Amino acid sequence: MKLTDEILNKYLDGELSSDELKELNLLIEEDPDALTTLKTHKFVDKTLSKIETETAPVGITQRVMNIISAASSVKGKKFYFFRFVVSLFALLISGTIFFIINNLPEPEPESQTSLKVFDTASKFLNENLGSLSNLLNNNTLIMIGGILTIVLLISGYFVLESHKSFKQKLENSFH
Repeated sequence: MKLTDEILNKYLDGELSSDELKELNLLIEEDPDALTTLKTHKFVDKTLSKIETETAPVGITQRVMNIISAASSVKGKKFYFFRFVVSLFALLISGTIFFIINNLPEPEPESQTSLKVFDTASKFLNENLGSLSNLLNNNTLIMIGGILTIVLLISGYFVLESHKSFKQKLENSFH
């Protein structure tokens, strides 16, 4: 028999059979460390049984469930700022694509080969690259970067305020 915590716990609870009890007594006689381990377990068991336990307050389960329900109801709030920003970018991208499609040159009526398509595309890019580079000059890029930074800061502010509000509601529900 090998001395394990399971066997020691069964011994302390009086759940060992007579054969297992004989084996344990034999082991204790042969191994002084086993006796020390058994005495330690007995001491811990007696000490733990003397500890006074407290019962949970009446209705604690319902109070905790109410707090969880109140905290999860905050999730139901809808913040439309993020949707607005995503919609704005979608409109911007859609408008850019629409502009490019409307400004494509009309194809020549004669049959087009793949070379003519590439020639038409390169001609379109050469003619409109100047206006595109004027549109995306240094000042415009700085303005776009500034606007995106402001949008990022504002959205960060709303996320932080939402977090603070949620945390405060959670703390108030515990008090």
